[in-house]
Amino acid sequence: MISRSTLIGALVVVELVIVGSAIGSFCPNGTKPTGFTFHVGSPAMASDATHAPLDRTFTTGPAPHVVVDISTVDTVIETADTPTVRVIETLHRSGWVVGTPLTIVARQTADGVSVDGVGKHYGVSTFLGSFQHNVRVIVPRGARVEIANAGRVDASGLRAPFAAHSSNGSLHLTDLLADVDVTTNNGRIELTDVHAAKIVAHTGNGRLQLTRVGAEQLDGHTGNGPIYGSGVKVVGGSLTTGNGRIVAEFGANSDAVVSAHTGIGRVRTQGTTESDGGDSRNREIRFGTGRGQFELSTGNGSVSITQGANV
Repeated sequence: MISRSTLIGALVVVELVIVGSAIGSFCPNGTKPTGFTFHVGSPAMASDATHAPLDRTFTTGPAPHVVVDISTVDTVIETADTPTVRVIETLHRSGWVVGTPLTIVARQTADGVSVDGVGKHYGVSTFLGSFQHNVRVIVPRGARVEIANAGRVDASGLRAPFAAHSSNGSLHLTDLLADVDVTTNNGRIELTDVHAAKIVAHTGNGRLQLTRVGAEQLDGHTGNGPIYGSGVKVVGGSLTTGNGRIVAEFGANSDAVVSAHTGIGRVRTQGTTESDGGDSRNREIRFGTGRGQFELSTGNGSVSITQGANV
């Protein structure tokens, strides 16, 4: 008598064969697209044998210009007290995976290092398994880093201007003391312990989270998603969303007149000094001497404003 587990295993294999056949039916003469791989693997994690992961170190000095353009591959930027840039690629897959990973190439440039994705990128789909592809770049604290495109981005410890764009991934920045310009088409943005003259953080769809963030000019926007600020020090700029609530706790050392508005919802304040009582959808609050002008605005959602400690 055939056991239940054996029967289930057999059915899974049959289904995989059917899917593979269906894919092949869309190709001329039943051939698979060039560069695609189809395999059934064991549950154990295994490196892609056809792709040797990159691990290179470049001597650059303490302030290199590092440019990363690797499509949807997740990227981690870390810092170290060395005059070098190290690029480490991690590529693992298990189970049944369809697709070809992007080839990552790193090279030294006149002023630093570039990390690029080379070749036609079909992307990777995962069935009954898992796929991980990321690049870790370890740079000096004074490195100026620009990410032209990547998946999820994590960056920490930088002391020079940082810019990043993701087509479809979240952005997480921690312990940065320099100007920041980050955007994502789809994903949350989280800034923690970030202080600069100018900070720009825009997401088309996702949450914006600011924790102990300070700037002379702060420009945060989400097309669709809430904004949460805790311990935020501002002078000029705005936090705006097309759809979502705004909860903002300003540091007592903020120095701005904050204008708050909601299209649908209410503006609520606590522990603040209002320079204009306004109405339930429009308020004006003064922090410090009111040196700058700062806007809080949502098309649909409530706005809550409180005053906290210095940051």
